[in-house]
Amino acid sequence: MRTQVTSIALALSLALSLAVQAAETGPVVQAFACNYNEGKGQADLRAALDFFNEQVDAMSVDEPSQTMAAVLTPYRGNPGSDFFFIAGSPNLNAMAQAGYRFATTEEGQAAQARMESVADCSSSVVGSEQLMDAMPEPEEGDVNGLVEGYTCTLNPGTTMADVHKAEAAWVEAAKGIGAEIDVYRWTPMFANTPNDMVYLVVNDGLREWGAFRTNFNTSEATAAADQTFQEITNCESGLMIGTMVRQPPAPE
Repeated sequence: MRTQVTSIALALSLALSLAVQAAETGPVVQAFACNYNEGKGQADLRAALDFFNEQVDAMSVDEPSQTMAAVLTPYRGNPGSDFFFIAGSPNLNAMAQAGYRFATTEEGQAAQARMESVADCSSSVVGSEQLMDAMPEPEEGDVNGLVEGYTCTLNPGTTMADVHKAEAAWVEAAKGIGAEIDVYRWTPMFANTPNDMVYLVVNDGLREWGAFRTNFNTSEATAAADQTFQEITNCESGLMIGTMVRQPPAPE
């Protein structure tokens, strides 16, 4: 794989009618790319995120508390935005319910207004599938990780069937070298983007990423898996610091 990350920011005002319940979708992510407003910076963002958590805690409804929230801050590369905000939900209905609560409660409106005072964001909704789950549980209080972001388009003549085959080979090769990473594929659902898919490769930290990349780049098996991806996709790359903002409670 080669890499880059797409736009991610905060979508808080989606309201849908959910009177008829059907089979659920898989996990979805609201992904927003944000640029600071004039005179604003990281300190303002941290304060706005603290306020966001306070408002969610103060709500008298449950849906928003089920939302995972994180910020991705560019570390190396040029993803084109100052930061990215991502909000993950277990399915589309859960995302819509949480969005509705934000749009119709004083707490949600206040949280949204605070974020809008800090940055201007563009948004998209993507389907999310976890391809590999091998990163160790973080230590208590450890909210940061290093994320490789890959934004890809299919080369002419290739299909998603080719991608799925290449993914399986890549994951097998990564497991073969003992990689302790999480890997996600995002597929655009509602997005103004030319990208066919986005990959996020999550490491526990900078040192762990360095060890993983060293092993990956010096293994013949992983080099072959990477080459297959380069033959069927065109991707760009970036490295980001990933910071957890809100972790939903574990299911009972």
